[in-house]
Amino acid sequence: MAPDPVDRLAADAEQARERVAATIDEIQDRLDPRRIVGDAMNRVTGSGNQLVAEARGLMRSHPLAIGAGIAAIGLALLARNQLAKAKVDL
Repeated sequence: MAPDPVDRLAADAEQARERVAATIDEIQDRLDPRRIVGDAMNRVTGSGNQLVAEARGLMRSHPLAIGAGIAAIGLALLARNQLAKAKVDL
């Protein structure tokens, strides 16, 4: 005996309701403020860790250039400080 078309349609409707309910639950989970903040923090932390790793690699591959750059900045700050303290007599 073939299934009753009404019973088949009712079963199809019930499956559709279950899919819609599952989709709504998933959307609510994705829109949870705690999850959004957590995902953002994970992205920022991951980006920060990647930046630190790249900086370490750069420092290891070019230590003399990094040292020279730091020395130049230090000298510029020292000169600026000395110029700020200088007195001009006109």
